[in-house]
Amino acid sequence: MDKKKIYINFDSGSLIDDKGALVTSYPSLAYGANPTWELNFVRVDDNGTLQGINLSDAVSFRGAVDNDFLSGTAPMLRVPSSDFELSGAASGIIGMTLDAATQEFLSKVNGRQSTLAYTEVVGKDSNGKPIYFYQFRTNCLMSIDPEIE
Repeated sequence: MDKKKIYINFDSGSLIDDKGALVTSYPSLAYGANPTWELNFVRVDDNGTLQGINLSDAVSFRGAVDNDFLSGTAPMLRVPSSDFELSGAASGIIGMTLDAATQEFLSKVNGRQSTLAYTEVVGKDSNGKPIYFYQFRTNCLMSIDPEIE
């Protein structure tokens, strides 16, 4: 399966399409899914050309998806640094594999077709300090037949 490409305007944090225009829809993630998202961090120049941003100063990334901002609750899913592919970081491309087969994910989408959540991506330097921080809306979906094999 091909990676889902997501373009992020490096300066504004907005989701854009491959032509640099703002998008009006958000990535979707269904309960039980295990996709890899290709995050493309770019700047849009005056001609509308996308320029990849060198992210290689971040030696690790972490991520999470959740629909609340409560520190006392677990996120719907976590993406540890081992689930990030950084070979394209110098060109602004980060691969992130998500595992939406968690009990926390199920508890927040069960009984609803769609739940608005946020995906967070944090890049850290060699001292473990966050140097990149992005959040974008994500549609979390409940499967009609959630049986996980």
